[in-house]
Amino acid sequence: MIYDPYSRPFQEDPFPLYRHFLEEEPVTYNEARDFYALFRFEDVWNATLDWQTYSSSLGPTLENRGELPSAAMSIIAMDPPRQPRLRNIVSKGFTPRRIAAMEGKTRKLAAHYLDAFVGAGSFDIQREFNVKFPMDVISVLVGIPEKDRDWYREAVDSGLTRDPETGLPPEDAMQALASSHGFTQELLDERRKKPQDDLISLIAQAQYEDVDGERKALTDDEVLAFVRLLAAAGAETTAKLLGNCVVYFFQHPEQRRLV
Repeated sequence: MIYDPYSRPFQEDPFPLYRHFLEEEPVTYNEARDFYALFRFEDVWNATLDWQTYSSSLGPTLENRGELPSAAMSIIAMDPPRQPRLRNIVSKGFTPRRIAAMEGKTRKLAAHYLDAFVGAGSFDIQREFNVKFPMDVISVLVGIPEKDRDWYREAVDSGLTRDPETGLPPEDAMQALASSHGFTQELLDERRKKPQDDLISLIAQAQYEDVDGERKALTDDEVLAFVRLLAAAGAETTAKLLGNCVVYFFQHPEQRRLV
């Protein structure tokens, strides 16, 4: 069997296929896309530790064969020793103090979306809450102005669109990515002049010791790549997590009662 995560069967119901590969073909090769896939936990774990053999430099997309530079994908397309140095910079935006300080704003955002449906009987929670809420939380963290958050969320979401047949982004997705990139560059330019208490200001001002021993600040491209990573990967995964949580809580009411 050919493992192709972009194929329709995998998109529609991946779990029987995952089980097949886990039990029957725990290491498999896709000749058409030229990649190997590991399915056993121990194999995956060992591969993540052996970065000299299993490099992250091409990033997480199968179609990239070096055309897209690793810097464009931030820390998910880097290897040690540079990767942990940059990761330590951005982790300063996720200290317990900073995250705790966001609780009030996060609760207010959740109430803003959910209170509108009190007494409504039913509504589409994925469309009205799960897709919107994570991106707004990330926007608060990064420093996206409130007036721009709806537009920014839609631009980032559009940029994640992939053609179901090819797995590649269509033209309008590329345009959306370019628009969000330009917007974030303008925001970064403002924060370099007038820093605020947000993540984009923090990482724009931070310095680190590079592998050559020189003290450096992140370049504009490095700051923008991390913001893009946080917006796309953070919002997308959390929106799907929330949707799956709702489904499973209704399938397992005893777990819903515990929550």
